[in-house]
Amino acid sequence: MAPESWKYQRATGATDIYALGVMAYELLEGTSPFNGPHEHNYQEQHLHGTPPPLSTAPPSWHH
Repeated sequence: MAPESWKYQRATGATDIYALGVMAYELLEGTSPFNGPHEHNYQEQHLHGTPPPLSTAPPSWHH
């Protein structure tokens, strides 16, 4: 879920962009950017975490 969803805020276009980013990460890495394993862990990770860098992405995609 996007951070605003965890905060019970109204979904916006940013929610869709966030979902697209998570899906792209999963397609490229074959795994979710956050691993939980419990709901409160997912919430904390989506609100305050930074996903691990993409290991399968071309070097030009890395920051």
